Amino acid sequence: MDYPNPKSIKITTIVDEINWRHSAYSYLKQTYKSGMIPKQELHELRIYGGMAGFWGDKERTKNIVPPNGLCVSILHNGKSYADAKTDSHIFYHYPRTGRNGIKDSNEIAAARAILEHRVPIFVILPGISRSTSDVKLGWIVADAIEEDVFLIEYGESDPFRLGSRRVNK
Repeated sequence: MDYPNPKSIKITTIVDEINWRHSAYSYLKQTYKSGMIPKQELHELRIYGGMAGFWGDKERTKNIVPPNGLCVSILHNGKSYADAKTDSHIFYHYPRTGRNGIKDSNEIAAARAILEHRVPIFVILPGISRSTSDVKLGWIVADAIEEDVFLIEYGESDPFRLGSRRVNK
């Protein structure tokens, strides 16, 4: 399915955000080979914007799902947490950084919001060099509160929603 340029989508609803994420992922797949996405491109597209494991574009998403917005991506560098990664999924641990008061709990709430609203998440993995990344589209399918971990399955379509991967207005 063809999606518009992600830079041209105006986002005011969850449906817009879902379509933006599919457009951005489609653009990355069509433009770069696996493992060769420049990290700078992820910053410019606002798929990722910092050193944290959980990243949300609060400026873009806080009005869609107040007050914490929607988590946009997670970073798995293979070093920070004991995340279990396979070819089909990742068990991604909650942040426990102790940064700035309630920042960790806000990031967890933003991740739970994408589970609740069935919004895809970008899973950022190491690339073939220090300046590149690999990116998978994923879906949070479970929140294991007792273990402080989310289960994220990779895939272009929501495993809970059969049919089209594009949400129509």
